[in-house]
Amino acid sequence: MSVKMVTALFLVVVTAILAMTSVEAIVKQSDFPPKLKELAISLHATCVSKTGIDEALIDKVLNGEFVEEPKMKAYMTCILLEGTLIDEKGTPNLEFATTLIPENIKEESMKNIKHCYAVNEDVTDLEEKIFRVFKCYYYINSDIFIFF
Repeated sequence: MSVKMVTALFLVVVTAILAMTSVEAIVKQSDFPPKLKELAISLHATCVSKTGIDEALIDKVLNGEFVEEPKMKAYMTCILLEGTLIDEKGTPNLEFATTLIPENIKEESMKNIKHCYAVNEDVTDLEEKIFRVFKCYYYINSDIFIFF
C-alpha cells in the first residue's frame, strides 16, 4: 500500500471518529473511549480558535452541506494536525488512530476510506484533499459520519 493511500485511508478514519459531541447516528458517544472524547473536545476548541471558523459552518457539515470555505478546510486540517493524527506532510499516525476507532465502525470505515482515497488520489493540496475525503465519506454513509 502506497504512502498516499495510507494517508488518505487515515484521513477518512479520522473523519469517522471526530465529532461525537455533535452527532450521534449509528456511533454513540458511549461507544468512544474516554481518550477520544477528551481529544475531540480539546481539538474542537483549539481549531475553532486557530482558524476563526464560525460554528454555523461546522453545523452545515454535520447536516451534509460542505461549503467551499477556506476556514472549513483549515479547520479540518487543524483537527488532524493538532491531534497528531497526521504530520505536516499528511503522513498518518495509523497506530494512534486505531486506538480511537470504535469496533462497530472499523470494518465499514476502512472500505469507505479506500473508496474515498481512490477518487481523490490526484489531489495534491493537503487541505483540499482532507476536505474532499470528509465529503466523500459523508456521502458514502452519513449514518456513521461524525464531525465536531
